[in-house]
Amino acid sequence: TVAGKTGGACLVTLTDRKSRFLLAGKAPRKKAAYVSEKMIELLSSIPNEVVKTITPDRGKEFSNHFAVTEALNNVPFYFPDPHAPWQRGTNENTNGLIREYLPKSKEMDTV
Repeated sequence: TVAGKTGGACLVTLTDRKSRFLLAGKAPRKKAAYVSEKMIELLSSIPNEVVKTITPDRGKEFSNHFAVTEALNNVPFYFPDPHAPWQRGTNENTNGLIREYLPKSKEMDTV
């Protein structure tokens, strides 16, 4: 997720490691219910057999991962080790590229 200045809306980003295909959508708040709802919405737009695994960061906003797993035919979630961002390198890099256009000082509510 890419959070805004005041912790309001956030951008939920899902990046495929192999193809670098990006799915992104705005959630009204960086809360588990909103983020999981947005993930389901984004991932439902592509065929189920394409989504093999999901590797989120260790944030609280992914605590509702069971709902996403259930909605997407039991796609497994793999949480990285603490303080190991290299285990999600493609997504970290993508979020950094997004930050070039949407800096931390920008409100995501206006995006």
